[in-house]
Amino acid sequence: MTSQRDGFDQLRSTAEEAERFLQSLDQKIDPGVRSSVSESSVISERADDVGFDDGDQSLSPSASGKDSAHPALVLLIIAILLSPLVLLVVWRNGQQASVESLPALRYASSCGSQPGAGKRWWPVLGPPDRSLLRTIRDRYCGDAYITADGSLQVASFDSWEGADRFRRQLDRVLGGRFRVGQAHRSSL
Repeated sequence: MTSQRDGFDQLRSTAEEAERFLQSLDQKIDPGVRSSVSESSVISERADDVGFDDGDQSLSPSASGKDSAHPALVLLIIAILLSPLVLLVVWRNGQQASVESLPALRYASSCGSQPGAGKRWWPVLGPPDRSLLRTIRDRYCGDAYITADGSLQVASFDSWEGADRFRRQLDRVLGGRFRVGQAHRSSL
């Protein structure tokens, strides 16, 4: 028990010396600043932070240690950790708004861009499902067909953007099964 008390006394003595050293450094750096806290209360607080209690001779750490992190630093860390989540939400809302702003699909006997010689064409393709083909022909595009390579081609556009916009419209009304195919040149 005496050796624990001697260890505690040595630790307190070291803390007092460290406090005096820090105070002398503070005075050399900014002589106009004087601490309003007495040396003994600072030492007492530091001993409490380490987990020592004069009545309890155990050397266990305290569960109520004080946080010395600067509030601005804590807020910066939180902002950095939350920024990917915020960006994801903004991106998702932007995508959802762009889909919602698409005009409603209406029936047309022929869908896509007007034909022309030498244009590049981007097909809008879906799965080769006969019942889906019937639905598309009845409700949206009268000239949709199943290609020789086994894809359902709904329309072709002379710009990738037009094809992608039409694909998103189809996805919205028919459940997201469409894609824009590879561009090819027309021979007309």
